[in-house]
Amino acid sequence: MDKLQDCLLADSLTNESLTLLFEALSWKNPLKCSVVLLCLNIAVSLPRLTLASLLILVAITPAIRLRLLTRNVLEQAKAPTLQQIANSRTLRIVSLGIRRLVVFSSGKTSNERISLVQVLASLSGLLIILTGYQEALSVAITLLFVKNWILGSNPIRILAGCTELIQSSLIIGSPCMTTMLYNEHVDCLIWASNSSIKWSVQIYENQRWWAGIGWSNDLLRNEPMKYSNADGSEGASSIDHYQRLEKCPGVLSDGWKSGTASTFCLNMTLQKQITSLYSFFPNQVRVLQPGTVFEVPLTVGPLRVQLSLTITLPNEFPNAVPVISVTPGVAQRWVNHEMRVVGHEGLAAWHRNLSIGKIVKDIEIEFNLRPPTIVVSPISPAGQNYHSHPTSRQSEALSFPELKLLLEDDEKSEKFFESTAIVRGARSVQQELVNGNVELANVDVAKERLAELQAILELEDAELGQTNERFKSDLSKYSEKTLLDGYAEKVKESDHFSRNLVESFYSNAIDIGRFITAYQSVRKTYHQRMMSMEKLKQKLQ
Repeated sequence: MDKLQDCLLADSLTNESLTLLFEALSWKNPLKCSVVLLCLNIAVSLPRLTLASLLILVAITPAIRLRLLTRNVLEQAKAPTLQQIANSRTLRIVSLGIRRLVVFSSGKTSNERISLVQVLASLSGLLIILTGYQEALSVAITLLFVKNWILGSNPIRILAGCTELIQSSLIIGSPCMTTMLYNEHVDCLIWASNSSIKWSVQIYENQRWWAGIGWSNDLLRNEPMKYSNADGSEGASSIDHYQRLEKCPGVLSDGWKSGTASTFCLNMTLQKQITSLYSFFPNQVRVLQPGTVFEVPLTVGPLRVQLSLTITLPNEFPNAVPVISVTPGVAQRWVNHEMRVVGHEGLAAWHRNLSIGKIVKDIEIEFNLRPPTIVVSPISPAGQNYHSHPTSRQSEALSFPELKLLLEDDEKSEKFFESTAIVRGARSVQQELVNGNVELANVDVAKERLAELQAILELEDAELGQTNERFKSDLSKYSEKTLLDGYAEKVKESDHFSRNLVESFYSNAIDIGRFITAYQSVRKTYHQRMMSMEKLKQKLQ
């Protein structure tokens, strides 16, 4: 036992510590497991608790007691929380431990390799306890793949199962996931959550996922663990909580349940529809009533009219047609007198495979192409006459003395006039028109400034073109070819001048003294230029 504790307190996982871990995990005697736990709790202070000791806690402690155990140890030791311990170094050690365990599994017997799979599953649970983040899902998927690989399963089938699992987990949106092991194999993957998940909707709260059955608050037949509350305490022996399910006998879970029997069985098709709404309008959807009523604010048209679409999903949804209403009241070809959107063909011929998010997006596009006009009150349908006016109804509610006071007091009469619904609506429309005109004016002013900047840019571009032409001209004067041609011209000129001197001497045009002096000077210049040209050619080669 001392040797095991020394290995557990080491900074890294060695082959010796892995061997001791393997032997400890192979113990089937609960008394030995309890002794290991007791020694760990007494001999190891939590700030020094390493990955190996946590592996023992996770691997040999039932999942139902794990949270309670770690909380008690934290309270007794007054040590940092597990969340504070979950730093990058801890996660690197976890990753190293996974690789070392896979390497360590080579050459082992079948039973030994299965026990090592338990350590892999414990690593998955440890990641979830330390981080609590949804990224642990991908780690658990990887561990599941490694586990099946160790046991020699078909990799193609494993990969297909992992892909399906990832897709279902994205629909469920559960923030944590762990792998539980029974009878030397993984029976199922379990999602569990005590908190709200997406969009303030508690999905499958305090329930378990059963293979072949789904989410349930019930126990399965022959379940080895007792019913317990979320805090780890033993729950009441209510007959409702001990119902036996006969659909899938023998399938086990982690045995963790809450004391409540409430159930929120979310329809997967409904969840996909809600997900489509968030995919088309990220960070815009507001939840008015979880799972049934949502609101999407829109700003449409050149006047930037602000509207809100309220999407109501009936109880029979997705088999029933969703109701999409517009506020405030508008006049538009797709909107009826009750301010409901009815013009979209998907709403007219609804079926469950249509996407509610796509329909709302089409409504936004329609409103931008044909901007609606805000009205004060809903437009009455054809064949109906409304003789009463909102203002007249409001004035009829006043008594005769109040009406007389309004007629005598101009200030109160003005306040009453401004407080009527039709005037408030008109003022609102007027203010929106003013705001729209201001925005259009700002756009026009910005365009004028843009035109000025464009003219300046064109002028500077023309100047740059002229400067570039001068630069090219100057550069061509000092090019290699220009320099060589210049030297060749000067050499030719000196040679021609020397020949003219010789002809003048032969024709007795000059005497011998002047000829010798002039000829020496000209030939000297010729040879200097020829030498300079040859040197330039050598440098350029």
